[in-house]
Amino acid sequence: MVAKKKRKTVKRKKVVRVKKPRVEENPTYVKIDNAMTFRKNLLRTAIESGTLLKRIESYRLLKELKMKEIKNLHTIMKKIEKEFKKFQSDLPKVKEYTPVEEASEPNEKVEEKKTVELNGLDAELEDIKQKLADLNI
Repeated sequence: MVAKKKRKTVKRKKVVRVKKPRVEENPTYVKIDNAMTFRKNLLRTAIESGTLLKRIESYRLLKELKMKEIKNLHTIMKKIEKEFKKFQSDLPKVKEYTPVEEASEPNEKVEEKKTVELNGLDAELEDIKQKLADLNI
């Protein structure tokens, strides 16, 4: 007996044909009042649409340029971060300096004594000024 080979069945896709709409054989004509003004308005509108298209194109170009510059900035910032981390790792490890609070208390006592002495000096100066004023009478 001879074994029969099985054929693979391939499903074919249906081809859908789109029917084109028929073009009218007899076009309809319409009379336009003030044809010159209508034509001028139509041409002005065409000019405005052309300038708008130019502006849109320049906007797209600027947007693309901006995105390129932003990507460039991101790559530069990543490089800076890597270099900064490398720099910090190369620095020697040092304990932070914290000032001792006890050292600041004696300084305050000395300042208080000076203010008391200044008050005494102020009193003496006032006495001398008073004596001078008495002599001028």
